[in-house]
Amino acid sequence: MSLYHCKVEGIVTGAVANTFTTLLGLKFADTLGHRAKLRKLVIGGGGGAPQDLQVSLRLRKTDITADGTSTAVNVNTIGKADPTAVASNVAAIGKTYTVEPTTMGTDTLGGAAMNTRGGVVLEWPGDDAPTWGRKECLCLEGAPGEAVAAKLEVYACWEE
Repeated sequence: MSLYHCKVEGIVTGAVANTFTTLLGLKFADTLGHRAKLRKLVIGGGGGAPQDLQVSLRLRKTDITADGTSTAVNVNTIGKADPTAVASNVAAIGKTYTVEPTTMGTDTLGGAAMNTRGGVVLEWPGDDAPTWGRKECLCLEGAPGEAVAAKLEVYACWEE
């Protein structure tokens, strides 16, 4: 399995206190047999004057046909830990959702709480890692603790 990573900046939560919105979606290609394991997420406050906001975070996944509407992040920003590895099968990375994903799974695959003046690191060793695959979107959701939108950046690392 090869290791891939990307950093996405300019992510903004909604401005409704304690209401989750989708911050980032890793969308897998419609390629039979491909699966990925999320290994690490690093989430921190992003850009401008530091905010002092609490943000709750959770991971869920959805069918890619119900992955909402988002601004696409250029998948050319996906890096490879092994330069000889083939390209990642993550076909799209979404942020700035204007339409939330529907039919989101009810299981939370991971989560945390953080302050935007700091950050949080989530890591999954071995078989404990959240997985997603063909025609699925792994979604990071966030909810600010008060009615103020929080600015974030996310570093994600996964293996395929």
